[in-house]
Amino acid sequence: MNTYYLIDYENMPKDVLKECSDLGENDCVVLFYTKNRPTVVLSEVKIQFESYEVPQGNQSVDMNIDFYAGYLAGINNNRCKIIIVSKDTGYDKVINTWRDKKKINISRSEHIKIKKESKTDSKNTNNKKADNEKKILFNQEVMQAVSKDGYESPVPNIVAQACSKHFGNESLLSDVKAELKSLYDNYLEVYKVVEPVLNKYVVKPKKAEPEKQVKAQTKKTETTKKSDNTKTKAPNSKKLPEKTEINNKIQQVLSKNKLENEDVIFVTKTAVKNINKENGKQTICNALVKKYGQDRGVEIYNYIKKLI
Repeated sequence: MNTYYLIDYENMPKDVLKECSDLGENDCVVLFYTKNRPTVVLSEVKIQFESYEVPQGNQSVDMNIDFYAGYLAGINNNRCKIIIVSKDTGYDKVINTWRDKKKINISRSEHIKIKKESKTDSKNTNNKKADNEKKILFNQEVMQAVSKDGYESPVPNIVAQACSKHFGNESLLSDVKAELKSLYDNYLEVYKVVEPVLNKYVVKPKKAEPEKQVKAQTKKTETTKKSDNTKTKAPNSKKLPEKTEINNKIQQVLSKNKLENEDVIFVTKTAVKNINKENGKQTICNALVKKYGQDRGVEIYNYIKKLI
């Protein structure tokens, strides 16, 4: 893929072309200037090079670069990379508009220099790619396990997203259990379904140094003692029903109304947290209005009002 560097010479230092030394045979520099700027030293450029003197005038260089960028995208069937080299942020609105509307590979930079990827950078990139692929597989396995156990949409998606939030954590098991507890009354049943998948992906903790291990053990002992002292006044634990449909129904209604998964989770959590409280409905409505604004918050509340 060819890369075109369109240089706004009116807004760049005189020696900007010295940054071209690391460019390759697939790179092309196109310089735009007016009579206001000194003569361009072509000997500094050892690659494909074009230059255009444009008429003086307000934003003359800007408009010519914008036009030329569109021309390049057209003749290359949008299969090229375009970098406008300028300190002028006025290009950004145009860049964002056509990058979004027509997916043109265009950006702005204040430098031509290319950062060469080190072996460490390359290794980190490969590791990150492998982690992403592993996370996708983890997400799929969680969804399959939940679906296989008989849960209907959107529950598998919601559970998978809740689990994926904690992927890579050493405390994956406890983190997921806490996350599911905030979503479902029957969270232990759901947790048992996904636990075998979680165990496959638990990150083994790094071994601590001997001194740190002693401190950690001491801290753990102190915490245990403190916990034991507070158990005498433990609150009444609520009994969990064998199956509760309220959460599933809320999620189904929200998904039917095309809310994003993260919004489904937030609304469900908010409803479950406040459903049995005094003035719970008003609390839920207020929380949704605070999160999404008056109109959208009330609209979402009306979706679930009959269920709570």
